[in-house]
Amino acid sequence: MEGLEQLFMFISLLSLIEKFTKIDDEKRIKEAHIIEGGYLQLGFISYMNRLEIIKKEDAVSVIKSSVVYEVAEEFASNVSLVSTDILAAINETVGKYLIGQKKSSA
Repeated sequence: MEGLEQLFMFISLLSLIEKFTKIDDEKRIKEAHIIEGGYLQLGFISYMNRLEIIKKEDAVSVIKSSVVYEVAEEFASNVSLVSTDILAAINETVGKYLIGQKKSSA
């Protein structure tokens, strides 16, 4: 699945193309780099979202989200735009969905 590209649209209407550069099902890690648009339009040299699913118990996992980026010095003020809030909202929604699926299949 390496190289899988997906197009996303930001609320701010900045479009971007994100490429999954690491998908490790064994370690439960996914990394996606923005390769066009989005934060790159705002002076970022590189921008990557990283998700890691950490198993705590049989039916309990934690999703660790992180953002790794490099920004041009003259655009350093744009760093304040970086947040994992969107990733957290997606993770929470997926978690609720999976819990609902588990309850309905029980």
